Amino acid sequence: MSFASSIADDDIRRYGPQNAADGFISSTGVGIFRSGGGSSDLKPWLSIDLEGLFAISRIVLYNRWDCCGEQLVNAEIRVGGALVSNSLTAAQINLNQLVRRVAGASTSGAIITVELRPPVTGRYITLQNFGNNATARAASLQVAELQQHGAGYGNSALILATSTQPDAGACCQACFSRVDCIHWDYTPSSHTCHLRPDSGPRLDVQMDGDRVTGSRNGR
Repeated sequence: MSFASSIADDDIRRYGPQNAADGFISSTGVGIFRSGGGSSDLKPWLSIDLEGLFAISRIVLYNRWDCCGEQLVNAEIRVGGALVSNSLTAAQINLNQLVRRVAGASTSGAIITVELRPPVTGRYITLQNFGNNATARAASLQVAELQQHGAGYGNSALILATSTQPDAGACCQACFSRVDCIHWDYTPSSHTCHLRPDSGPRLDVQMDGDRVTGSRNGR
């Protein structure tokens, strides 16, 4: 799910926040996320709800391609578990961990990659603009895509190895014994240990209370 502080022209289909998390990078100003901007939304934000906690190892921001890239100014990207979904919960953005501040103005077509070493655990990925707001244009967020890379705990195709381990610590050690293992998850009830690589931008996660997960501090 995705949320935003405002939407340009109130046109959800053409400019809604879902366009920043649909896997498609539009080369035009349509089919992207565009905030309303202006004096009614001086610090616009975009929030992606992953619907579960996971270890995020990389975030890739695709700025608008065809124009207006300079409107992304002093933006902040955060990851965490604090709910950010509407005007009432927007004040909680700062409770989530700041992982990148984009100093100054960006450019059209810019690709901003944030590598997280070690991975950061969170459910919400937020992007908030802090333009100088001298004009309505300066405050607008215009994002082609906001990708998240991390552990895909629900995708069996991403499992490097499966083994039986006595506890979560042993599963963690098994991950560190392989150079290609980035994430591990352990199910205590069955003593099952899964070792996983970085899953890429299409996260596939299943909520599971009987599971312990972790990530190593590098590759």
